[in-house]
Amino acid sequence: MSLQNDILLNNKKRVLTMSRSRMEIAAVAAAMTVLLTSSLPATAETIGEVDLVRVWAYGTAPGGEREDLRRNMAVETDEIVETVKTGELRIVFADGTTLGLGSESTVVLDELVYNGAQGDSLSLELTSGFFHFVTGDIAKEAVTITTPAMVIGVRGTDLAISVDENGDTAVGVRDGVATGTPVGGGDTVEATAGNTLSASPGDRDVGVSAGLSAAAGGTMPGSGGAPGGGTEAASSPGGSGSGGSEIERESSSHDSESSSSSSSSN
Repeated sequence: MSLQNDILLNNKKRVLTMSRSRMEIAAVAAAMTVLLTSSLPATAETIGEVDLVRVWAYGTAPGGEREDLRRNMAVETDEIVETVKTGELRIVFADGTTLGLGSESTVVLDELVYNGAQGDSLSLELTSGFFHFVTGDIAKEAVTITTPAMVIGVRGTDLAISVDENGDTAVGVRDGVATGTPVGGGDTVEATAGNTLSASPGDRDVGVSAGLSAAAGGTMPGSGGAPGGGTEAASSPGGSGSGGSEIERESSSHDSESSSSSSSSN
């Protein structure tokens, strides 16, 4: 009888030990899942797509490699988008806002939050080049465009924006109203249609002048007319490529651009 009791007692201890082990394993597994999940990078969010590409353009998504952009390809939050010499690109965002890039232009697509409600926002960082910006359905006060010289606000606006290699910025208001505030802080000024905002990095004031520049009043980037400093048209249209690209591409221009980019990076 005593032997039977000992056996039963030992079996109970063994069951309890196994139960504790399973619980400990489950707890460790749960902790590892939480740790791994929290350490994974956030999933990139698609905020629009490429509507037109001329000559050549590139996109670099966060944590990704620089890749060719083609028509109907998605663009993501924090993606860097750039065109080559005489290149041209048009992006259509989820709310219908459009952004055209002219020759040798670069933009960082900081953010788009669009639910058709309060809290929506569109934020773009124009580094250099020539751009055509037309607002879509997002609330105009939700839009912020930043250059090295000024922060641009919009109100139902069609803008032609140029940013040179020094960061000097000119904003031609083709329609609607735009505001400009120095990046370093200062007074906000307003320009209506037919006027131009201008500033340089470090300025404490944004200037307003009557009239539009020849570029701001001319063919806009994204229209297929090679504007923004690129008046040369592609002479040898290429094939549609993957994704059905709407492209006129010159292999020689692309090769030389790629070589110069590689040399500069080295």
